[in-house]
Amino acid sequence: MLFVVSWAEIAHAQSPQYVDSLQGEIKKFDAQKKDKNTSDLKDSFKTIILYQLSRAYWGNSADEALKYANQCLELSKKIGYKRGIGNAYNSIGVMNFYKGNYPMALEYYQMSLKKRIEIKDKNGIAGSYNNIGNVYSTTGNYLLAFDYYYKAKKINEASGNKQFLSINLGNIGDIYLAQHNYTEALEYYLYRDQIAKELGIPKEIASSCEGLGAVYKKMGNYEEAMGYYTKAIKINKETGNKNFLANNIAGVAGIKQAQKNYAEALKYHLQALKMFEEIDDKNGLATTLIDLGRTYAMQHQLDEALKSATRGVSIAKEIGAKEAVKDAYEILADINGKLGNYKAAYDNQVLYKQVYDTIFNTENQKKISLLKMQYDFNKKEATAKEEQYKKDAAATQKIQKEKQLRNSFIIGAILLLVIVLVLINRYSLKQKSNRELSVAYDNLKATQQQLVQQEKLASLGALTAGIAHEIQNPLNFINNFSDLSQELIEDIKTATTEAEKNDLFNDLKFNLDKIHTHGKRAEGIVKGMLQHSRKEENIKSTFGVNPMCDEIIELVYQNSLINTPDLTCTIEKNFAKALPKINGVHSDISRVVLNIVANAFYVVKDKADGKIIVTTSADEKQLSISIKDNGGGIPEAIKQRIFEPFFTTKPTNEGTGLGLSLSYDIIKAHGGDITVKSEEGVGTEFVIGLPLS
Repeated sequence: MLFVVSWAEIAHAQSPQYVDSLQGEIKKFDAQKKDKNTSDLKDSFKTIILYQLSRAYWGNSADEALKYANQCLELSKKIGYKRGIGNAYNSIGVMNFYKGNYPMALEYYQMSLKKRIEIKDKNGIAGSYNNIGNVYSTTGNYLLAFDYYYKAKKINEASGNKQFLSINLGNIGDIYLAQHNYTEALEYYLYRDQIAKELGIPKEIASSCEGLGAVYKKMGNYEEAMGYYTKAIKINKETGNKNFLANNIAGVAGIKQAQKNYAEALKYHLQALKMFEEIDDKNGLATTLIDLGRTYAMQHQLDEALKSATRGVSIAKEIGAKEAVKDAYEILADINGKLGNYKAAYDNQVLYKQVYDTIFNTENQKKISLLKMQYDFNKKEATAKEEQYKKDAAATQKIQKEKQLRNSFIIGAILLLVIVLVLINRYSLKQKSNRELSVAYDNLKATQQQLVQQEKLASLGALTAGIAHEIQNPLNFINNFSDLSQELIEDIKTATTEAEKNDLFNDLKFNLDKIHTHGKRAEGIVKGMLQHSRKEENIKSTFGVNPMCDEIIELVYQNSLINTPDLTCTIEKNFAKALPKINGVHSDISRVVLNIVANAFYVVKDKADGKIIVTTSADEKQLSISIKDNGGGIPEAIKQRIFEPFFTTKPTNEGTGLGLSLSYDIIKAHGGDITVKSEEGVGTEFVIGLPLS
């Protein structure tokens, strides 16, 4: 398997114009420093530019990226700028990761994390967690990788950073793909694809396409996989990211190999190999050499196969990439067997089994499932606590108001008793009526405030969609210049001479000029984005249900065959002709059908006469999708609980209990409904109803 690396702090292959503009900023700072005596704060601006320059070379030139990262580190240490030190450590870690020096990458990532925790940089902390997870994932320690990815996911969900969350989802999907859990992997990739389209960032869309291409390739749906890889290649050629482009090309080579088109596979393997050598990506180099050896072996070019696979396993062992080492031992065993080197073939088969057992074992998979459930439970529990806190606060406020009203009533009653006993009864009735009106008014006001708040949130979500990527660079300048200006104000307060104050005021004016310049730049970007935005385009679309169901049935069937090779199941498709199209979120509806079809295959996997019937139909108001199986059925005692979150009848390591709960929420959000009919010992039928208008 070719592991595709994603970073939490996005690596953009920037244009030469962007690099030139950054280098121009450095020249301006250096020139001004020669003209007048400037403070160390001015040097902190330079560290920001140096870090941006280092990032600009991620994915294209490790040497250039390291050069600027080291300059950033040296200057940041000199002036004691913690943010700059943390950023520099991060960039050096990324480049060591690129070069396959995973112990060194891990060390720098951990040093970066420490600095970012010191300055409470939440986005930076999430980025470091994600990068540490990449090291563990590439070296085959999926349990630790999963833990760090979910730590990053928790921060990004809380901060609403969809760009970083998208990458977390892709990395978690990579783990499930490596564990051969294709259904779960597809869920994460589809979720990531949805966010990538909402953001509209080409780099994110390309990475999403690459992930979907990888899972469809593993599931044997080569046509679908090829479509996604082709789209990713087109985008990465336009952005100029050589690393991601090389990964895409290697993915196409794998498809051609699986289709037994060895000449084409060889061409793409060699193209990817050349690109990985150019950018010095050791992991990509190792995996491509091993896959190239497999292609040579299939063409019976055994000497070339042995040479390529041997070189690949040497690099993989050097960098500690267990997944690549496992694949290398497997192909070396095959090659040596064909060459008649039976002892070498046996030795490599033994080594393959040893590495395989360390990566894929039931205990680890169970721990990953439990860890996911624990994170999901903690998230749900935190939400419930927050809601309960709000309810308690509202209840306390209500009690206080009632107490105040009661006290007022008592005082009033005493005064009225003193004045005139005759009016007590009438006054009491009037007070009661006033209390009821007061409570009704408070409820009406609270409801009004809630509706206004919901409307504000909806407007805010629509406004921010798609702008995150393009506005990131000017915002980086604005944020950093603002932070440094605050520090400068503190220095002005403690300045002892007029000359010192004048210098500091000049520096502050310089900062404000920069903030103004980049603020105007951001303003122009926002105006341009809003003029061309179409907020619904990437959310809902019109599509046909029959092709979607047909694709999902085939997809799940192939996956079921992988997990249950002796599966015997009859699939009956009763698709209505001339079925009207529906308007909705394609990925969400697909996810619902995928969950229910996967459950159907699960319950018939052990039956000799398993049968699944999928039927589509429509009337004037509603389109229906029926998924029926002849499994064991659902006991009457638990039928009412199947849509509850975390309720499942599957073993601990085979289900989380979230599939049907999420499916129910998705269909309700589309204005539809899910119903279930089941008879114990006979089978189950789920019916999805979706409105046509």
